[in-house]
Amino acid sequence: MRKKMARRKQKEYEKEDEKAEKKEEKKDDENEEKEKEAKLSELEKKKEPSKAVIEGPRIFELHKNFYQMRLQKKRDAEAAKRAKERMQNTQFPSVPSGGL
Repeated sequence: MRKKMARRKQKEYEKEDEKAEKKEEKKDDENEEKEKEAKLSELEKKKEPSKAVIEGPRIFELHKNFYQMRLQKKRDAEAAKRAKERMQNTQFPSVPSGGL
């Protein structure tokens, strides 16, 4: 009987200790979350760049070399695609199926 009572008391103490540890962990987790949120808000404030004043429309100029490079790249891709299709469509002669 005494052993059973001692075990019960020990289990109760262990449960109380676990509850206390869980409360401490929750507090630690809450503190960590608050710190993370504070850091995120600071980073977001720093992230916002000062907006430059743009006067008038922006004018873009397409340079001949860049345009030619894009066209060549597109042609090369199409040629590679056609070559791949030709290789797939090219059928080699089949093995004769007639008897001897």
